[in-house]
Amino acid sequence: MPGSRILDGQFTSIQQAIATKKSNLEAIEYLDACLKECIRSGLVANLLQKYGVQDLSAAPIIKP
Repeated sequence: MPGSRILDGQFTSIQQAIATKKSNLEAIEYLDACLKECIRSGLVANLLQKYGVQDLSAAPIIKP
C-alpha cells in the first residue's frame, strides 16, 4: 500500500495484521466493530485456549 511502512520489532508473538487506508472510514468502522465483537464474545479467548496458546490474551482495540 503506497505510503505504508512496517515498524521494527513486534508487539505479539502471533504475527498477523489488518490494514486499510486511514481515509477509508467505512472499513475502519467495520473492522473495529468486528474485532470488538470477536473479543467481547469470547471468540478470541476461546481460540487461544483451544489451540493451547499461553501467556497471551485478546488485546484492547486502539484507534489512531
